[in-house]
Formats: sequence, C-alpha cells, structure tokens
Amino acid sequence: MTLSSGDRLLPLSLTDKVAADKFTSPSSLGDRFVLAKTADGVVVPVKVSRLARYGMRGFQASLTDAVTLVSIGEIRGICTGGVFTESVSGVSMNNVGVWNAGSWNSLGYGLNARVYALVTDADKNIYAGGNFTESRNDTMLYISKWDGANWNNLGSGLNNQCYALALDSSGNLYAGGRFTSAGGVPVNYIAKWDGENWSALGTGLSGFCRTLAFDSSGNLYAGGSFATAGGVTVNNIAKWDGANWSALGAGLQKSGFIGHTGGYSYAIGIDSSDNIFVGGQFDKADGQTHYTIGDETFYYKHIAMWDGANWIALGWGVNDWCRALAIDIEDNVYAGGDFVYVLKEQPTPNVTVNYIAKWDGANWSALGTGLSGSCFALALDSAGDLYAGGSFATAGGVTVNNIATWDGLSFGDLDGGISGTQYALTNPY
Repeated sequence: MTLSSGDRLLPLSLTDKVAADKFTSPSSLGDRFVLAKTADGVVVPVKVSRLARYGMRGFQASLTDAVTLVSIGEIRGICTGGVFTESVSGVSMNNVGVWNAGSWNSLGYGLNARVYALVTDADKNIYAGGNFTESRNDTMLYISKWDGANWNNLGSGLNNQCYALALDSSGNLYAGGRFTSAGGVPVNYIAKWDGENWSALGTGLSGFCRTLAFDSSGNLYAGGSFATAGGVTVNNIAKWDGANWSALGAGLQKSGFIGHTGGYSYAIGIDSSDNIFVGGQFDKADGQTHYTIGDETFYYKHIAMWDGANWIALGWGVNDWCRALAIDIEDNVYAGGDFVYVLKEQPTPNVTVNYIAKWDGANWSALGTGLSGSCFALALDSAGDLYAGGSFATAGGVTVNNIATWDGLSFGDLDGGISGTQYALTNPY
C-alpha cells in the first residue's frame, strides 16, 4: 500500500488498539514507525522519518514522492503523574493519567496523593511510585502497578515515599526513595521487586535515592543524596553491577559543603554509548569545579557526563538545578529544571533558555522561547517528540498548563493541559 503526498492521516483512538495488534515488529528494521488510520478507518503503520511531525489533529505525509507503508508500528501517547485531580478539559484523573489520540484518560480511580515516578514494562503495565497510600479504598503503600484495568499492590509495599523506578532487561523492578523497608525487608533507600518478593541491593545507600537508570550492560546507576553505597564512599551517585556497589570517580558534590552534603543527583540519562549524564544540584565532580583544555575552561554546573573513567563537563553547564533528562535516538540530551540560563565564559553573555535546553554533544541550544516555569519531567514518545512536565503555564508562548510537547520546531498543548504540577512521565505505548 502507498500513501501519496498530501494524503491525510488521523491519530488512533483507544478503541483502535485491537485493530492495530495485528502488526508486529521485524527485528531487522531500524527506523521508527507510528500507527495511524486513513480517512476510511484503515489502520496503517507509517515510517516516522517519512512524515511531517505529529500534530494535535493528525499528521500528514510530507514527501513529494509516494510513501511506502510497512507493517510495523505502535500507538503514541504519554502517561503523566504528579499532583492533580483533573485535566483542564475536565477529565477526572487523580494524580495519574494518560494522553492518547488527542484526549486525556484516567487510570481507574487513580492514586490518592502525589506521584513522583512512572515506568512502563514490556507488557505495558505501568508502575507508579510516590507518597500515595491508596487507590480509592484499596491500600497501596507508596508503590503500585496498573495492569490495564486495576491498580495492584507489590507485596506489602514500602514504608516511605518512592521517588525513582527503573526496570532491568528481565522485567525486575527497582525502586528508590526515602524508604528503609520494602515488603518488610530492610533495604535502605533502594530495593528490587522480582514480581513476587522484595530484596535488598547489598546494604543499600546511606541516604535517599532520587533517580535510577540502567545501561546496556545491565548496570544500575542510582543518584540522590547519600555519602555511601554498600559502605563505599560514592558522594551522591553510584553503580550497582548486580552484586556490588562502586563509585563513579569521587562523585558529585557542592562547593562549600563537606562530603556529599549540599550536593544532589536528581536525574540520570544514558546515551547509546553508555555515557552517564547526571543532572542535579552540584558544581563539583571528582572534587574539582572545572578543568582546562588548551585555552578553554569547562565547569560542572548542575550537569555532567561520566564516560566510564572520567567526569566530562557540558560546556559551562546551567545556572540552577537540573531536574530532568531525556535522550533521543540521535543522542541529543534534553535537560529541564529550575535553570533560566546556559552559562558562558564571560564576557560572552549567558544564553537564555527558560527551564529547558538541548545539548547536541558540543553545544547548548534553546527550545524556542522555553517554558514559563520549572520542568520536572521529560520523556520521548515513539515518534521522537518530546514531552515536558512541570509547573508552568506556557511553553513557547502557548498556554499549556504544566505539560507540553516539543516537535523539534515548536511547542504544543495537550487539550489545555492539566490543573496541577507534573513530576513524572512515561511512554506506555
């Protein structure tokens, strides 16, 4: 089947998913695809690189030549968590909801308090962590799983807030936060759920965990506010190889404070070469605030990269907390947080980016005119569009209310947004 330039395609609705299930993914194909439907309702998979960017009311073929459709695809959307009760359009969603096909949808009754972390497994189950304790009248202690119909307990849950979630290649779930017990097992701020039981990762961390991510070799990286991991001095960032904890150099710290205090690793992103990007509240890596190569000086201001042996600065960094990271398939790094400027060596003026920016491996750039307030979460959908969540009214001058999309050219809203702060995003499709 072919699609001619100018033919209109429509986004799928939730009811289109059954029709789309017949498409499978050949492992030999390396491009990205998205499912859509034609004007007469036929579900078709379309190579994303052959389309104009997705729009809120559909998307359109952009080539002058015919576009060959291939049997591969997936539905696009995003799941968001935070502190809210409804979308601006009036859809009731208690602290967690899903955007799909141009509309907001609830996940059952939702959860009774703030959601800080979300992750989706291979079976499209959505895991949530936060400071909630129930879903309607069912007890859910700080962590829960949405199976497509209901919220479910993970054993007896945790004894305090969950801030971070990550899944390994076998589907085991890892949780980090302020808790010291998981399912009654002593765990010290980080734990593993294997589908039936909770277990500790060695002796755990000496302080709370705020972010988790896996590299391609299955190593887990944990960031937060802690001096040690498994008894090893690590300073706010550490690696778990499945058996032991280890440091990433001398870790990340804040000038004027002793040891790990004052410093905070808030977000981790990992690129295709397993470089570890960390954002947070710090200005020292390996005990140094900066280094010089030739006549250029580089500073570790709130963001840095670990290449497996050394900490690398991203230019001069940013002027305030980095709270969110996302990395696209071309290894561009998107950062969000409380920062307004990308820093430059004086007398070159700092670059105004307004709470969100892109690092292409050599330089920082703004995303339009940015956001009007802090960004706490970033995620990419299956077509490569970026979603930003946080506490902001506008994005690029468009009224969006706490959540927005960036298609590479401009920001867009999601049916008016959500009436509360967004702290977590995951792609459930």
